[in-house]
Amino acid sequence: MKIITDFEKKTKSKVQKEIVTVKCGNQVPVYTIETINDLIQYIGYGKYINCKTEKVFIRGQIDAYNFTLIPSLYRKILNTERSAEKFNQRVNQVLRLNSFEKFPKPVLIATLQHYGIKTPQIDIVDNLWVALWFAANEFNSTIINSTEHLVVTPSSKEFGYIYLLATDAINTAEREGRGIYKGTNTMLIDLRSSLPSYFLRPHAQHAYMLMKNNYTEQDYSDLIIGIAKIPIDKINK
Repeated sequence: MKIITDFEKKTKSKVQKEIVTVKCGNQVPVYTIETINDLIQYIGYGKYINCKTEKVFIRGQIDAYNFTLIPSLYRKILNTERSAEKFNQRVNQVLRLNSFEKFPKPVLIATLQHYGIKTPQIDIVDNLWVALWFAANEFNSTIINSTEHLVVTPSSKEFGYIYLLATDAINTAEREGRGIYKGTNTMLIDLRSSLPSYFLRPHAQHAYMLMKNNYTEQDYSDLIIGIAKIPIDKINK
């Protein structure tokens, strides 16, 4: 896995650089990028230098969250193993229902995550414009008459963030299920291949899910190979 360390030398326009220490201890440069062309080049560069051993995907965030990357299931939780055990029991119960028994377990977990349930997976995408949308907007959901309603409001923050994440899950795992890729350390689920198209949200968002094979691991920051800091006013133009 190669962290982007020299991007300030790659563009004609000026790109500011600062070094941060992410949760796992890795030092990762954060580049303040103000043009779409530079951002496209940045993402492409990360993919290019890692292409022999990893796939690189992107994640839009409205905050850096102190440069941590923790699955929703484990946020503000001290006993991750107990949380993982209880979650696993609930998923196994759902899998026994007729409506869900046709889905492989990793796909079911990914689907639950995409519809608001806390899981040990991380949302990622392969579409820059979707990632920018997540970096520029805040999301809250509410349930009315058993239907989820998503409320989207423009971010009030000065900057949004684009994370580049590398996964070694580059080989298809057909025995695991459709749209699943598996590596030594991580599993990748392409929800557009795993789910019928009437699951509109995953297809609209070009959605992937990333999970460590040891799904009790709390920290995913060791998968970060790049961070772009984007002024919100530049995203919204």
